[in-house]
Amino acid sequence: MRFKGVIAFLVSTLLVTGVSSAHSDPIDFSSLPTADHDLARRAIAVMSHEYRGLPIEIGDSEGHEHSLCGTFGALELRTEVSYASKLTQHALATLFQRPRHALSMVSPSGRFLVHYDLDGFHAVDPTDADRSGHPDYVDEAGKAFDEAWEHIVDQLGYTPPPSDGDGLFDICVRDLSPTGRYGATYPETLSLTLPSYIEIDNNFTDPVYVTFGLDALRFTAAHEFFHSVQFGYYLSIEATWWYELTATWMQDEVFTEVNDHYSLVNAYLGFPEAAMYEQPPITLRPYGAMILGVHLASVYGEATIRETFEDLAARSPNPYTITDSDQGFPGGFAGVLPRYWIWNYFTGSRAQGSRYYAEASAYQEVSAQEITPIGSLTLGGASQVQGMGASYARVNTGGKTGGLEVSFTLPSGPTWNLDVLLVKGSGFELIHPQGTTVTIPNAGDYDEVVFIPSVLSLGAQIYDLSYSVRMAASVTAWSDRVADFDHNGEVGFEDFIVFADSFGQAAESQNSHTDPNSDGRVDFEDFLVFASHFGEGD
Repeated sequence: MRFKGVIAFLVSTLLVTGVSSAHSDPIDFSSLPTADHDLARRAIAVMSHEYRGLPIEIGDSEGHEHSLCGTFGALELRTEVSYASKLTQHALATLFQRPRHALSMVSPSGRFLVHYDLDGFHAVDPTDADRSGHPDYVDEAGKAFDEAWEHIVDQLGYTPPPSDGDGLFDICVRDLSPTGRYGATYPETLSLTLPSYIEIDNNFTDPVYVTFGLDALRFTAAHEFFHSVQFGYYLSIEATWWYELTATWMQDEVFTEVNDHYSLVNAYLGFPEAAMYEQPPITLRPYGAMILGVHLASVYGEATIRETFEDLAARSPNPYTITDSDQGFPGGFAGVLPRYWIWNYFTGSRAQGSRYYAEASAYQEVSAQEITPIGSLTLGGASQVQGMGASYARVNTGGKTGGLEVSFTLPSGPTWNLDVLLVKGSGFELIHPQGTTVTIPNAGDYDEVVFIPSVLSLGAQIYDLSYSVRMAASVTAWSDRVADFDHNGEVGFEDFIVFADSFGQAAESQNSHTDPNSDGRVDFEDFLVFASHFGEGD
């Protein structure tokens, strides 16, 4: 199974002589060390917007195609250049300088300075229907960034991005379509916290884009402005997955009516076994994993995501590793992910109204292996799961006779989690098994029984798991019970004490097993589930 996608910038017949950068004369490759030629070509291809001969293919091994943010691809190139020879650094330096434009406009809030041209390669449509003195597209850009600031800084409480000294944040409107990017945020220097400026496309009309026009302008403004805010807290290329995940979440928070993220989420849900933290631009998975941001905000509150950046700012880890984000999550990844993976099951046609994701019905169903028992035959299945990935096995039990027995073989090494959903009608009940063999009497009482084995360990290793499934009249005992919170085989007063301790508590203070519908609240609805099972197992 292939986990890594490919985003290839294919430069066909790239004639270096005569190719000009955005800011300089053609680079004389004969003056550069041969070892730096490939780096120089890639820098020109990505950073020189005026080279129109660049064919671009953007996609990944998950069969998904989408334009994307160019921030970290450019930042990675800049980092590579910083390690190149002094000759190469000097030759390529102008590619990373701020572009120059003939005209500019201050946004209505007075916080942004939007730079643009009316002539040349980067020209915007000059239409000025409202006679403001600036093109309508530039007016809309100013409004979009103002709205992003108001939501991110004024409403959600993030620290404004660092200033470059003049009190205005610079936005450069350019033709980015040859690079396949909606926009990019450029830090001034390579340090942990720093000022930055933003580039956005000059019209979003080219076929390289998935979302067009003003909708693309708006979500790009929110996405890129949030990158500039992130850079004020902490910057590390190794944390790209978290920057892009949360920036994609933020674009939906600011402009909820723009749904560019749907196709990204669908690609992610189509391959839940893979890690969400593989780095862009190698894969687009972190963009689709923006639903983790939705989940965190819904269950723990929007401030939780801001607190992850405050935590990184306080510690400034160098180098960053995935464990540095683990420390910023409520209860770590192990405290958050099991409930998140349950939410992901209820997408597409499985959506339960707005109980979980408000947009769940707009997403595709998370990919699940489907098993339909045949008599008392033992059926088998297998999957591969990466760290922070989950697999789904859906057993169709509705109307069948006998009990269900499912046994998993999980390799030693990683920390595994296994949750079982007993789905009936529009609801379900949760079992958190203590072992790897689960037995459920009279399983035909449920429409389906869903098993979610997942890896809580943070490494990138891929793990093979297998399982066997059978239904038989001889399966008459529960291996684990709903609402048996102390796992003693009975649902009794001791379980009530555990439940009462979590009742009404914030999600980070709960025993998540006392939330049998996994909606993030331990409330009266959960009490009814507990009460319906009280006394079982005596």
